[in-house]
Amino acid sequence: MYDPLHFWFGLTCLLCASYILALIAKYKVTDVEDYINARKLASSLGFLFTIACVWFVALYTKFKSVRLLLALNSLYIICILINEVSPTGILYSQISKLSSISLPWGEPITHPEGTLNPLFGFQFLGIISNVVFAFYACYRQYQRGEKQAALILGLSLAIFVGTIQYDRLMDLGVFKSLYLSEYGFLSFVVIMSLRLVKDLMQAVKLREQLIESERLREIAVELERNRLARDLHDSVSQTLFTVATIAEALPRVWKRNPETAQEGLEELAQLTQGALAEMRNLLVELRPNGLVEKPLGELLQQLTKGIQGRATFTGNNNSGRGRRSLSV
Repeated sequence: MYDPLHFWFGLTCLLCASYILALIAKYKVTDVEDYINARKLASSLGFLFTIACVWFVALYTKFKSVRLLLALNSLYIICILINEVSPTGILYSQISKLSSISLPWGEPITHPEGTLNPLFGFQFLGIISNVVFAFYACYRQYQRGEKQAALILGLSLAIFVGTIQYDRLMDLGVFKSLYLSEYGFLSFVVIMSLRLVKDLMQAVKLREQLIESERLREIAVELERNRLARDLHDSVSQTLFTVATIAEALPRVWKRNPETAQEGLEELAQLTQGALAEMRNLLVELRPNGLVEKPLGELLQQLTKGIQGRATFTGNNNSGRGRRSLSV
């Protein structure tokens, strides 16, 4: 079954992996042209990752302002176009040479030296806009009562945003070191993966509880149906059988003894009324929703008739068998 939340998170993970592979390629190249191509690819994948991440945040927090999302996406689409059209990408207008820096553990990576592109401001605007949206969405989720989910998402976003800002300082030449945004991407993916797995397990547990509840409900319905069937057989069926027996014998009894036959007619009427009252009660039990639609006075009257009918039926069954057998 298609789930938009898991689709966008899966797309986010895929773009994150692609971005990291592009960064690895960028660190290893030594030719300027190859570096520009690798950097442009990594930047475009980073923009696409952010677009997918924003949609995931919107779905996860249930703050889905479509127009706002489209406006945020348009900023990054402009960044992607600038990045692809510019000869050296969105960050640099010119790359003069590549230098090599050594990481604390001795690994060398490539670092560019050049002039910043004035259009880099679009990327900065896109980052700020998306960060504000993401944290506001977390705030809305927190206010809605989903505090734990909002705090976990906010923590993962804070780590992600912090590493991105660190990389922007790297781009501005404040210091030279390893880019950390890939670690921010990974931390976001790992934290939210654990959270989604927990939510999924809770959903599975809830589904199992619903299935068990439905099974118990079906068992209860079956037991009630069997009880009504027994009541129908034990009461109404026996009454109707008695009524049929008396009705069949009355013509013969009437010829021999009209007074006894008159008593049989009275008994027949009582039994019929008792059977009707019993049937009404059983029908009410079969359709309990009908009780809500009836006024209280009518329900009390119906209950009284049912009790009287059952009492009449029970008394006739206990004392009338001898008379019916004598009459017949």
